[in-house]
Amino acid sequence: MSDEQPLPTDFSENALTVATQTLSEILDKMGVDADVSAAWQEGGNAHGDEVIRLDVTGDSEHLGMLIGRKGETMSALEYLVRVITGNRLEQYVNIIVDVDGYRERRTKQLQRLATRLAQQVVRNGRSVSLEPMPSYERRIVHIALRENEDVYTESVGDGEYRKVVIYLAE
Repeated sequence: MSDEQPLPTDFSENALTVATQTLSEILDKMGVDADVSAAWQEGGNAHGDEVIRLDVTGDSEHLGMLIGRKGETMSALEYLVRVITGNRLEQYVNIIVDVDGYRERRTKQLQRLATRLAQQVVRNGRSVSLEPMPSYERRIVHIALRENEDVYTESVGDGEYRKVVIYLAE
């Protein structure tokens, strides 16, 4: 998506429909009875571009399976929907999938953790490493602490072992 021109309305509506249908088809094939709603969301990625947000709601027994361990299944679904939707539209469209508000809860949890650990770094004067996490979660931690002048953050490590370290500012 270009920063210079907004998407045409007909493309916007078509993209929402295709993304919703794609995720609904995948869930149906998985035997999951769930509702999918879609909306454009601003600033959903590192560049501030608009992304399609797909919210999945329904039977909580099946929704836990869709989230998976640390959101891994949800991230895999998101990737599949992004690729299939992009192929159907013949254009890349960024998509975020949230199952039963998991992503929002996880964001708040990471923000609280980052704040608490930053206070610990200031108090003890020693850096703290968080557990390895996906890039979108590391980004949440970096953003949560970027206004804190007492600490700074860096991502270290490779691949799935990449994590955020919080350091005392000098």
